[in-house]
Amino acid sequence: MRDSGNHQRRLLNRRPGFSILELVVVLMVIIFMMCLLLPALVRLQDNARASNCANKLRQLGIALYSYSERHGAFPPGYLARDVDPLDPPAKETGPGYAWGTLLLADLDQTPLLRTISLRGDAAISVIGAGGNEIDIFICPLSASRQSISIDQPAPFLLPEASYIGCYGIGDLNQHPGAPRGAGAFYRNSYVRPVDVRDGLSTTFAIFERNSRTREHDLDCRPTWYAVLPGAQRPAPNGALEGPADLALGTADEENYKFGRHSSLGGFSSAHWDYVPALRADGSTTLLSIDIDPQTLFEQMQIEDGARPGPF
Repeated sequence: MRDSGNHQRRLLNRRPGFSILELVVVLMVIIFMMCLLLPALVRLQDNARASNCANKLRQLGIALYSYSERHGAFPPGYLARDVDPLDPPAKETGPGYAWGTLLLADLDQTPLLRTISLRGDAAISVIGAGGNEIDIFICPLSASRQSISIDQPAPFLLPEASYIGCYGIGDLNQHPGAPRGAGAFYRNSYVRPVDVRDGLSTTFAIFERNSRTREHDLDCRPTWYAVLPGAQRPAPNGALEGPADLALGTADEENYKFGRHSSLGGFSSAHWDYVPALRADGSTTLLSIDIDPQTLFEQMQIEDGARPGPF
């Protein structure tokens, strides 16, 4: 009887708890669940940012059509005086204002527009515009949020953007006023909606560009403000390129890059596996980084005559 009583007391005094083995198993289950959930949470967050990004592009599309209703055409890619379409960038003297500046009134930015003298040169007004970040021009995943420093031919600060006008097919550094296959935006362009003969719903007008090249870690951010005459930036081969890539983008057929691989004149994105884009009809889409290059080339041009292929 005494032993039975002692046994009962021992049972009553024993504290519940986990063995080391049970604790290890629980921790392994928790870690396994986190490994499963973390990518899903990251994807969910990126989808929310992508939705925000698409909404900004949609607002730019509304502004484009508001502008075209008043002026009869989409805004020029950027403005340059006393140049022919085939003239190289070296002949540009200004004013340089890009399509983003010309849309300010349609983006509820009239107070800022009043600080910019459109009759003068962009290099004169840039002091007032350099520090102005406009949220609608910035992708939620943009990592810098700083002005773009241009050192050639003189120091300038340009406001950052994440979106660029589609130049079409051709070399931005040779003939920015005459694309080999015209897009919606190029130097002194005057593209009316009716000029988009391939169809507004199958022609891209604006793309996103990531802030830095991954291979060479070069700053390739565009600006909404202006293409400054003579402005240049370091290129991957050590040379200097520009200035049209400050506001425009092209798909280089000879050195094709799209998606995660940023380039000074190309299209790219910090999103997972796609690049946000705005069509000429104002609708938005997320282009897969695995899109067929020929399909992309065809839908960057306003009248190449090709039948639209699948994305």
